[in-house]
Amino acid sequence: MRILIAEDEEPVAESYGLILKSRNHDVVITHDGEECLKVVHDHFNKLSEATISKKIRFQSSVKSFFDLIILDHRIPKKNGMEVAEQILSDIPSQRIIIASAYCHEIPESDLAKLEKASIHLMQKPFEFETFLEVVEGRGGGTGKRFRNRANNFRQMLESSDDKENAKGAQLRSSLENDFSAIDLGGSLEFGGPNRI
Repeated sequence: MRILIAEDEEPVAESYGLILKSRNHDVVITHDGEECLKVVHDHFNKLSEATISKKIRFQSSVKSFFDLIILDHRIPKKNGMEVAEQILSDIPSQRIIIASAYCHEIPESDLAKLEKASIHLMQKPFEFETFLEVVEGRGGGTGKRFRNRANNFRQMLESSDDKENAKGAQLRSSLENDFSAIDLGGSLEFGGPNRI
């Protein structure tokens, strides 16, 4: 597969690249939202020009040069959700994964958009195998189950007097275990063996 990645943390971007290249995927890495959009549009325009020069008309479903785009949610210049919306406005069939340690910060309205667009959402950290299952289409979807979990987590944090106290940490751990149950990764620390 041809995979475009937008990730500003160099060790994470390198981990993605290494694991995906080891599975014979072609990988392009960008480090912010605007750079990602430029790469998408440059490749899209080249694909369009090639198609037009061959006098082949586009069908209603416009295809992308990339089989998959992986976005971090908190990237500079434009966040992952903004980038995903722009890409999908031009290429509605584009397959996108948003992978972030801050999934619980994504607003409810954006979660509804993700569900409607069939964008996969992955909570970091996650195991390499879980990542590959989702990337290669072997993992389950997230949809409404993730949205419910994220909303429950938000509500529990808001009801806590001190978001950094032991109760907050316990709630976060509980939610991460819930994510694990729906193929979104586990509650393991970044940098451990076989984990992103």
